[in-house]
Amino acid sequence: MVELYEWNPRRPVLRGPVGRLIPLRRPVNNFGDLLGPRLVERMLASRSLDPGESVGSERLFTVGSVMHEVAPGDHVWGSGVNGKELARDYSVAGARIHAVRGELTKSFLEARGASVPAVFGDPGILTARYFPSTSLGAPLFRADYTVVPNLHDYRSMAGSPNVLNPRAPLLECLATIANSRFVVGSSLHGLIVAEAYGVPARRMVASTEPDFKYDDYYSGTGRAPQRAARSVDEALSLGASDRPEFDCDGLVASFPWHLWRGGEA
Repeated sequence: MVELYEWNPRRPVLRGPVGRLIPLRRPVNNFGDLLGPRLVERMLASRSLDPGESVGSERLFTVGSVMHEVAPGDHVWGSGVNGKELARDYSVAGARIHAVRGELTKSFLEARGASVPAVFGDPGILTARYFPSTSLGAPLFRADYTVVPNLHDYRSMAGSPNVLNPRAPLLECLATIANSRFVVGSSLHGLIVAEAYGVPARRMVASTEPDFKYDDYYSGTGRAPQRAARSVDEALSLGASDRPEFDCDGLVASFPWHLWRGGEA
């Protein structure tokens, strides 16, 4: 069986002393972190491959800044290094790397002795191919622009206009982004999904996220680091980031299809 790695920890429902007395917990369900496994399921279905019919017992990492969780023998396809873990002493020796999010991740891993192919792209760039907008249903709202905050920024922005909750159901998040005219946000996957659907986007500064993962994504799509706005108004004034260069076919070709029976061809 292939285990599709998914970062989705359970967090306390109630805060403070009450939360300690009543320790209810629920999964975070941040849509960007849920995207990878759902995308792989769609990819396998596109080739009539049964997710349960794997060749062996493997673990596959896809969407996310999760390289520090990779162990020897794991497969990596499109993952990136976490900017908060740059000083951490870890190795991905023995991991089988098929693609990485961008050139910054490649350089970081190679400096630690890993062999990394020059195949770039966060798997989120394939969203429009495997989740066509016509199949997503109605968006949560329609507006001239949509704000997609990072999970940690949502609380401070929740009362503002046109803000999408990144913990809304995955397909509803995708539908809302795909039907937007312009996307502003500190959510990396809000930006990636927008650009995958051809929606212009501009990054905003995140309160807790270093620049690394954003710059890594931009480097993997043929761009220099893009200017991050410090407010929604500034983002609207700056307009869209430079257009991305996606190699969707190359990323699909690099996927470890061989992990599933019948996928070798």
